[in-house]
Amino acid sequence: MASEFEVVTLKRWPDLRGESIEDQIDIAKICAFLAYRPSVKYLLSNRLEIDRYRTNMLLDGLIRNSHVTITQHNRAEIVDEADTEVCEKRPNNKVSKQSIWKNFFKWIRDDYSM
Repeated sequence: MASEFEVVTLKRWPDLRGESIEDQIDIAKICAFLAYRPSVKYLLSNRLEIDRYRTNMLLDGLIRNSHVTITQHNRAEIVDEADTEVCEKRPNNKVSKQSIWKNFFKWIRDDYSM
């Protein structure tokens, strides 16, 4: 079961013939959107105007049957790792309250200004 912050991508279209009409419509919406662009679970329910619980249930079924794959893990973990890397590479190792991108661009500007 994927968390709501993992990026999911359509791997292949499912066979919808065995599903109810309501499920066919919602699964088709989800797959069409994912075919266009990978997305995060919680954004799918908002963008497609499908109930969040129903979206999670349908996506879990699609993931279980290998129609949808998880392409990126929890964003918070990735940001924490990236933030740690930037702080380790900075000369004074100070952790600031600025965003990671501001720190990164400042670090690049400082290194290449020599």
